Amino acid sequence: MAIRRKAFPQQEGNAGVELPKNLVEKAGFSEEDVLDIGIENGKIVLKPKEKER
Repeated sequence: MAIRRKAFPQQEGNAGVELPKNLVEKAGFSEEDVLDIGIENGKIVLKPKEKER
């Protein structure tokens, strides 16, 4: 099962990325967490999304 993540939640439309549920859970997150997806040292990295000030 995949989890749909919105890349730009403030914009309407279908902008998002589907991540495998096991990948998200393996990284220590749950379905409810809002994440940023990045690449560091050639690896995909999931981080909690920083709240806007």
